[in-house]
Amino acid sequence: MQPFWMELKVRLLADLHTAGPGRSVPLVDRCVEVDARGEPFIPASSFRGRVRAHLERLLSALGHPVCQPPNPARMCPLEDGTFCLACQIFGNPSRQSAIHFSDLKPAQAVPELPVRVGIGINRDLQTVEAQRLFLLETVPVSDVEFVGTVEGWLLSDQLGWLIGAIGLITHLGGNKARGLGRVQVEITRLLYPSPNTEIDHRALLKEVLSP
Repeated sequence: MQPFWMELKVRLLADLHTAGPGRSVPLVDRCVEVDARGEPFIPASSFRGRVRAHLERLLSALGHPVCQPPNPARMCPLEDGTFCLACQIFGNPSRQSAIHFSDLKPAQAVPELPVRVGIGINRDLQTVEAQRLFLLETVPVSDVEFVGTVEGWLLSDQLGWLIGAIGLITHLGGNKARGLGRVQVEITRLLYPSPNTEIDHRALLKEVLSP
C-alpha cells in the first residue's frame, strides 16, 4: 500500500439540505448543519457514506463480491477469510478503515440561508396530510464551492475504484426526492504516492476499469 492525498471540490446544482443536530432557528423545523463559525458544510460522514454506497453498487454491477450488512452471515470476512473491496477500503466492525474524509467546507462566504416550505404527503392516498406543513432551511445554489480532502493508504487498484465511486456521485444531503442536493463533484488534485507525485486521476481510473 502507498499513501495518497486527494483534494475534492463540490459545486451545487440545486439547493442543499444537510440536517444538523443541536441547532435551532425560530419557526424553522429542519435546520442546516453549521460549524462553529456558523458556516454550513457537508459532513465527512455524509459524503463518505454516499461514496461507499456507490462503490458497492459499482462493484456489484461489474460482478465483484460485495458483503451485505447488517446480516452477520453476509458480512465480511467472506467464507474464504478475505474482505470485499469496499471493506478493504472503508473498513467494517472487524477491520480498520484505510482512508479518512474531511468535512467539505465552503471556499467562499455563503449567502443567507433561505427557508423553503414543505408539506407532508400521505403515500397511500397520494394526498396532502393535514397539519403537516414544515419549514426547511437550505444552502442556496450560488458560486460557492465546497472543498475537502480524502487521504489514507491504498493500492493503486483500490484507489482507482475509489475514484470511480466518487465520480458517480450526483446528489448529497437530504430531501433529494424534493429536488434538493444535486451536485457536481470534481477531483482537483491527487498525490500518489503522497506527498511527492501528482498524478492524473483519470488515467488511474481508466487503467483500473479497463477490461
